[in-house]
Amino acid sequence: MKKTIYSLILIFLVSCSSEKKNIDDILIHGKIDTHFSKKEIKKYSIDIGMPKPQVAMNIYSKIFQRNFKLVQIIFNDEDREIYSISGIYYMDPEKCISLRNKKINDFKIFSKIDNDFEKYKDEQDYRISEYNRKMSRVGYSNNKHNYIAAITCYDNRNAYTPTGEPYATKGELRFEIISDKYKLN
Repeated sequence: MKKTIYSLILIFLVSCSSEKKNIDDILIHGKIDTHFSKKEIKKYSIDIGMPKPQVAMNIYSKIFQRNFKLVQIIFNDEDREIYSISGIYYMDPEKCISLRNKKINDFKIFSKIDNDFEKYKDEQDYRISEYNRKMSRVGYSNNKHNYIAAITCYDNRNAYTPTGEPYATKGELRFEIISDKYKLN
């Protein structure tokens, strides 16, 4: 009987600890501490050359229900406000724009696009952006709440990160929600 109770408790603890987070519950302008413990924040924080007091968290593990290769969250370390949430797939930049156009409905669900949004960008080719990185964005602005939602293809070939290092991947497809408070440098 004791073994059965012990086994049930162990199964319960394991099942509770393996519950995945829902990235859709993380809201722009919300507080990072609502979704992550101090231990998790420390574990996933990484220096990617963000200006202080912004902090980046790169989460490669499968703690989320959605199957992104990487989830990146940028937040303000002083007031703990979330400035950016990105779900990232690694991919060949030559195939990204075509795939992006097929995933537009998934993106609209992820970003909760509704009547408060206005399309501000619809790029069908790459353009050069910061750090010699090429990008192609379909974006929507939410002026009521001061942020944008975008599905963006990045071509990282011949580009460098804010820290001066080359990007680890050739290309990315990102589902992005970005506050107007977010600053690159």
